[in-house]
Amino acid sequence: MGEINYSINHINVDAMGLPLEKMNTISFGNGPKRIIAFVDPLCGHCNSFIKKALKRKDEFTFKIIVVPALGDKSNVLAKSLFCASDKSQALELFLENKLHTLPQTGSCDTKFYDLTLFTAQSFGIKAVPFFIAPDGRFKAGVGDIWNWAKK
Repeated sequence: MGEINYSINHINVDAMGLPLEKMNTISFGNGPKRIIAFVDPLCGHCNSFIKKALKRKDEFTFKIIVVPALGDKSNVLAKSLFCASDKSQALELFLENKLHTLPQTGSCDTKFYDLTLFTAQSFGIKAVPFFIAPDGRFKAGVGDIWNWAKK
Protein backbone atom coordinates (compact mmCIF):
# COMPACT_ATOMS: atom_id res chain seq x y z
CA MET A 1 0.00 0.00 0.00
CA GLY A 2 2.86 2.37 0.75
CA GLU A 3 4.25 2.02 -2.77
CA ILE A 4 0.82 2.61 -4.29
CA ASN A 5 0.32 5.70 -2.14
CA TYR A 6 3.77 6.98 -3.11
CA SER A 7 3.11 6.51 -6.83
CA ILE A 8 -0.21 8.35 -6.58
CA ASN A 9 1.31 11.35 -4.80
CA HIS A 10 4.74 11.68 -6.44
CA ILE A 11 6.19 12.28 -9.89
CA ASN A 12 9.76 11.03 -10.23
CA VAL A 13 10.96 13.15 -13.15
CA ASP A 14 14.53 11.85 -12.93
CA ALA A 15 13.46 8.20 -13.16
CA MET A 16 11.41 9.09 -16.23
CA GLY A 17 14.52 10.37 -18.01
CA LEU A 18 12.81 13.55 -19.21
CA PRO A 19 15.27 15.84 -21.00
CA LEU A 20 14.17 18.98 -19.13
CA GLU A 21 16.88 21.16 -20.69
CA LYS A 22 15.63 20.33 -24.19
CA MET A 23 12.00 20.99 -23.31
CA ASN A 24 10.35 24.42 -23.13
CA THR A 25 12.20 25.35 -19.96
CA ILE A 26 13.65 28.41 -18.30
CA SER A 27 16.15 27.52 -15.58
CA PHE A 28 17.59 29.65 -12.81
CA GLY A 29 19.00 29.34 -9.33
CA ASN A 30 21.79 27.25 -7.93
CA GLY A 31 20.29 25.86 -4.74
CA PRO A 32 20.68 22.23 -3.71
CA LYS A 33 16.96 21.42 -4.08
CA ARG A 34 15.02 21.55 -7.34
CA ILE A 35 11.51 22.82 -7.84
CA ILE A 36 9.84 22.18 -11.18
CA ALA A 37 7.00 24.54 -12.03
CA PHE A 38 4.70 24.29 -15.02
CA VAL A 39 3.55 27.80 -15.91
CA ASP A 40 1.64 29.62 -18.64
CA PRO A 41 2.96 32.87 -20.17
CA LEU A 42 -0.36 34.64 -19.45
CA CYS A 43 -0.84 33.34 -15.89
CA GLY A 44 -0.61 36.12 -13.30
CA HIS A 45 -0.13 33.68 -10.41
CA CYS A 46 2.69 32.02 -12.36
CA ASN A 47 4.37 35.38 -12.87
CA SER A 48 4.05 36.17 -9.15
CA PHE A 49 5.55 32.81 -8.23
CA ILE A 50 8.58 33.38 -10.47
CA LYS A 51 9.19 36.83 -8.98
CA LYS A 52 9.17 35.27 -5.50
CA ALA A 53 11.34 32.38 -6.69
CA LEU A 54 14.02 34.80 -7.86
CA LYS A 55 14.53 35.77 -4.22
CA ARG A 56 15.16 32.09 -3.35
CA LYS A 57 17.61 31.16 -6.10
CA ASP A 58 20.32 30.32 -3.57
CA GLU A 59 17.97 27.92 -1.80
CA PHE A 60 16.51 26.18 -4.86
CA THR A 61 17.23 25.46 -8.50
CA PHE A 62 14.15 26.20 -10.57
CA LYS A 63 13.05 24.48 -13.76
CA ILE A 64 10.22 26.58 -15.15
CA ILE A 65 8.40 24.61 -17.85
CA VAL A 66 6.34 26.90 -20.04
CA VAL A 67 3.11 25.36 -21.35
CA PRO A 68 0.10 26.89 -23.10
CA ALA A 69 -2.50 26.07 -20.45
CA LEU A 70 -4.62 29.14 -21.18
CA GLY A 71 -5.27 28.79 -24.90
CA ASP A 72 -4.10 29.84 -28.34
CA LYS A 73 -2.39 33.10 -27.40
CA SER A 74 -0.45 31.25 -24.72
CA ASN A 75 0.57 28.67 -27.32
CA VAL A 76 2.00 31.39 -29.58
CA LEU A 77 4.00 32.83 -26.66
CA ALA A 78 5.18 29.45 -25.39
CA LYS A 79 6.29 28.41 -28.86
CA SER A 80 8.10 31.76 -29.26
CA LEU A 81 10.19 30.79 -26.25
CA PHE A 82 10.87 27.31 -27.57
CA CYS A 83 11.86 28.50 -31.05
CA ALA A 84 13.99 31.42 -29.85
CA SER A 85 17.51 31.60 -31.22
CA ASP A 86 18.72 33.41 -28.10
CA LYS A 87 17.08 32.60 -24.77
CA SER A 88 19.46 34.60 -22.59
CA GLN A 89 16.71 37.11 -21.71
CA ALA A 90 13.83 34.64 -21.65
CA LEU A 91 13.19 34.99 -17.94
CA GLU A 92 13.01 38.77 -18.03
CA LEU A 93 10.81 38.73 -21.13
CA PHE A 94 8.52 36.12 -19.57
CA LEU A 95 8.03 38.38 -16.55
CA GLU A 96 7.34 41.37 -18.82
CA ASN A 97 4.89 39.35 -20.98
CA LYS A 98 7.13 39.91 -24.01
CA LEU A 99 8.13 36.39 -25.07
CA HIS A 100 6.89 37.30 -28.56
CA THR A 101 9.91 39.64 -28.93
CA LEU A 102 12.50 36.84 -28.65
CA PRO A 103 14.55 36.42 -31.85
CA GLN A 104 13.42 33.26 -33.66
CA THR A 105 15.40 30.54 -35.40
CA GLY A 106 15.03 30.14 -39.14
CA SER A 107 13.47 26.73 -38.71
CA CYS A 108 12.22 25.21 -35.51
CA ASP A 109 12.05 21.49 -34.87
CA THR A 110 9.18 21.22 -32.38
CA LYS A 111 9.90 17.64 -31.29
CA PHE A 112 10.77 18.69 -27.73
CA TYR A 113 8.03 21.33 -27.65
CA ASP A 114 5.60 18.52 -28.41
CA LEU A 115 7.25 16.46 -25.65
CA THR A 116 6.67 19.37 -23.25
CA LEU A 117 2.97 19.41 -24.12
CA PHE A 118 2.71 15.62 -23.91
CA THR A 119 4.42 15.64 -20.50
CA ALA A 120 2.01 18.24 -19.12
CA GLN A 121 -0.91 16.23 -20.44
CA SER A 122 0.50 12.96 -19.06
CA PHE A 123 0.91 14.52 -15.61
CA GLY A 124 -2.74 15.57 -15.75
CA ILE A 125 -1.96 19.25 -15.47
CA LYS A 126 -5.25 21.10 -15.67
CA ALA A 127 -4.26 24.26 -13.78
CA VAL A 128 -1.13 26.35 -13.49
CA PRO A 129 1.05 26.92 -11.70
CA PHE A 130 1.72 23.24 -11.12
CA PHE A 131 4.64 22.33 -8.88
CA ILE A 132 6.83 19.30 -8.34
CA ALA A 133 8.72 19.45 -5.05
CA PRO A 134 12.30 18.22 -4.62
CA ASP A 135 11.00 14.89 -3.28
CA GLY A 136 8.55 14.43 -6.17
CA ARG A 137 5.33 15.47 -4.44
CA PHE A 138 3.15 17.63 -6.66
CA LYS A 139 0.39 20.18 -6.35
CA ALA A 140 -1.43 22.77 -8.42
CA GLY A 141 -2.32 26.30 -7.49
CA VAL A 142 -1.01 28.98 -5.22
CA GLY A 143 -0.35 29.15 -1.53
CA ASP A 144 2.68 28.66 0.67
CA ILE A 145 4.78 26.79 -1.85
CA TRP A 146 7.98 27.33 0.16
CA ASN A 147 7.05 25.42 3.30
CA TRP A 148 5.36 22.73 1.18
CA ALA A 149 8.50 22.27 -0.95
CA LYS A 150 10.74 21.93 2.12
CA LYS A 151 8.81 19.02 3.67
